[in-house]
Amino acid sequence: TNVARHAKASRVQVHLGQEDGQLVVEITDDGMGFDQSIIGQPGHYGLVGMRERARLAGGRLEIISQPQAGTRLRMVLPEESPA
Repeated sequence: TNVARHAKASRVQVHLGQEDGQLVVEITDDGMGFDQSIIGQPGHYGLVGMRERARLAGGRLEIISQPQAGTRLRMVLPEESPA
């Protein structure tokens, strides 16, 4: 949804894989990117929520973006989420 609403990307790639016994989901776009300092500011909570959901599942969300350079989200989750 974020890519469709904000990125103005012409290309999006989704990769699902496994590394070291963990599930890895990567979403990369060639859109306009953004300044990461806006994460968590008023009106910019979507990525905060994604990061929190990854944490609650025992994983992590890495966000790599710069203005005019696209965005890459990499979520790494354990094969089994914590009980």
